[in-house]
Amino acid sequence: MRPVIIVHGGAGKIARKYVESRKKYLFDAALRGYKVLEGGGSSLDAVVEAVAYLEDSGYFNAGAGSVPTSDGVIELDAAVMVDDGSFGAVGAVPNIKNPVRLALEVMRRTPHRILVGVEAKNFGLRLGFREMYADELTGLERVWQLVRSGEASERYIDRLSRAKAVFGDTVGAVALDIDRGLAGAVSTGGILFKLGGRMGDSSILGAGIMVSKLAASVATGVGEYIIDSMLCYNIVQYRRVYSLPASVRRALNYMTRLRGRDSGGVIALDRFGGVGALFNTEGMGVAYMRSGMDEPKVVFYEPIFI
Repeated sequence: MRPVIIVHGGAGKIARKYVESRKKYLFDAALRGYKVLEGGGSSLDAVVEAVAYLEDSGYFNAGAGSVPTSDGVIELDAAVMVDDGSFGAVGAVPNIKNPVRLALEVMRRTPHRILVGVEAKNFGLRLGFREMYADELTGLERVWQLVRSGEASERYIDRLSRAKAVFGDTVGAVALDIDRGLAGAVSTGGILFKLGGRMGDSSILGAGIMVSKLAASVATGVGEYIIDSMLCYNIVQYRRVYSLPASVRRALNYMTRLRGRDSGGVIALDRFGGVGALFNTEGMGVAYMRSGMDEPKVVFYEPIFI
C-alpha cells in the first residue's frame, strides 16, 4: 500500500501575515511524518512525529504556542488513536512538553483512556517529560502583546473573536502506512480565556478524533460544537456506506446545520488512500503527501478530495 499523511494547523480566521510561516511548518510536519512512513514506520509513529513537531513550532495553538485560560495558565489537550481501537488522551494538563507524546504513553502504559489535570502532568513527569517554562510559551507571550496593544476587548466574546484572527487552532494528523494501518493524533491549547479545567473535543473519542479499520479523521474548531455533533465518529461511520468525500461533507454539513458556520473543519483518510479536508470557516491550513509526490502540498483556503 502507498503511504499517505495529511496534517492540519487549525480552521478559522487566518491572518494573511501568518500564512507563509505556517505553510513552512505544515510542509515540514507532513514531510517528517511521511519520512517515517517511507522508512517502513507505522502510521501511529508518523502522526505523533508530525503533531509533536507542530507543538514545538510555537506557531499554532498547541504545545508551545498554546493560548491561556482565564487564569493566565496553559492547559493542554491531546489524543492518539489507531485502527485496532486503541486510544489514549490527556486533558487540561498544565504546560507539559509534547502532550501528544504523553497521550501516547497513556495508551501504551496504562489501562485508562484519558488522564486529566495535574495528575496527568505528574504521570508525565514520572516518565521523564518536562514542563514548558514561560520563555518557551510563545502563545502566551503573543496574547499578552495583544492585550497590551489595546487590540483585545475586555469582553470575552470580543477577545475570542479577535484571537481567531491571530492564533491557529488545534493541530492534527492522520496517516496510512504500507500495511494499511490507520492512525490519528490531535493536540490543542483550547479556547482563549477558557475556564480552567475545560476540555474540548480533542480528548474526546468520536468528537475530535476517530479511527477504524476503514477510515480515520481528526477535527479542529469550536470544541463544544464538535462534541455536540460527534463530527469524527460520523465521518468514520458514514464511510461504511458512502465515499470519503460524501462522508466528510455529510458530517460537516450536519455540524453546520446544528451549530452554524465558522464552527470547524476536518481532515480524513480511508484505507484505500483517499484523502479529504473540508471546513465551514474562512480557511484551514492543510498539508499532505503521498507516494509519487516529490514534496508535500500545502493548501489554506480550499477543500481537498483526492
